[in-house]
Amino acid sequence: MYSYIRGILTERDETGVVVDCNGLGFDLLMGPALAAKAGEIGKEVTLYTHFHVTQDNQQLFAFPDKESRKLFRLLITVSGIGPKAAMNVLEVFSPAAFAIHVMQENTKELMKAKGLGKKSAERIIIDLRDKLGKSDWGEEAKTFLQSQPADSEAIRDEQNEMRRDILEGLAFLGYAPTEAKRLLEQSFDLTMSLEENLKNALAAARQP
Repeated sequence: MYSYIRGILTERDETGVVVDCNGLGFDLLMGPALAAKAGEIGKEVTLYTHFHVTQDNQQLFAFPDKESRKLFRLLITVSGIGPKAAMNVLEVFSPAAFAIHVMQENTKELMKAKGLGKKSAERIIIDLRDKLGKSDWGEEAKTFLQSQPADSEAIRDEQNEMRRDILEGLAFLGYAPTEAKRLLEQSFDLTMSLEENLKNALAAARQP
């Protein structure tokens, strides 16, 4: 029904944003991490939307890019995964990182999404593994996995080292350990570089 909304970003909180479009304010549902990428308050933004209708409710979800919306729509095709669970996945993973974990059948990583249990993570893997494998994300995931050390322990060590470097960088910038850890968990993406992850953590910190 709605493909995108373009207007002035007027409000942002932990549940989403408000965009003023020619004097009409649209209340758009977004998680905190996605909302942080929506743009600057008072500036014109373009957000891609998904209108979700049930017997009891109508909700307008928003996304900073088409890829996030595409993954959201793919997730809600999985039995037992509703819009809230799908948004929680997008709060933790980029589409590329999500594809990597699904293709690795890594339920432990997928369960980092709020409210996603082991059975739901397994269902996602079963339902989406082949679909993702044929997508652009799947091709990116295959390229990424082929570039990594064959030893899974070496991969974990590399990721842990990057996490430590990000925490040290945030501490140097004056963030308390608990706040730095929160920002890291909210924004970390294993497919991105140290510099990109640090920038994402700082963007999350600037969110109102």
